[in-house]
Amino acid sequence: MAAWYRNGIKFECVKCGRCCGGSPGMVWVSLPEVAALAGHLGLLPEGFGRKYLRLVDDRLSLIEKQNFDCVFLEGSRCSVYPVRPRQCRLFPFWEGMLLDETTFKHCTEFCPGIGKGHLHTEEEIDLLKKER
Repeated sequence: MAAWYRNGIKFECVKCGRCCGGSPGMVWVSLPEVAALAGHLGLLPEGFGRKYLRLVDDRLSLIEKQNFDCVFLEGSRCSVYPVRPRQCRLFPFWEGMLLDETTFKHCTEFCPGIGKGHLHTEEEIDLLKKER
């Protein structure tokens, strides 16, 4: 059965910051991502971890500001955009958001980048969904 997005989805991040805060959530990070983020900020991974990470069950997540924005969201911009975690890079192609067209259409209400820019093919999207 062909996916509902068989004709592809246009998306280009417009760096509005809407997907980066406003409600509680987890931004999962791997150890290589921690190293990249730390290096970008001129920190050692251990110092970065003490300042910016929390342990949730057995996984590492970025901390949030009191208003639930990502700790790296400054205004509407990501201060670590070039080395942002994979989870952030994959938005809006998260498996849960691609379940069906109705679910995805809800995402278009808050993300102005959906429907703009590069046309991601069904094959590209399926590869992104598998990248975890």
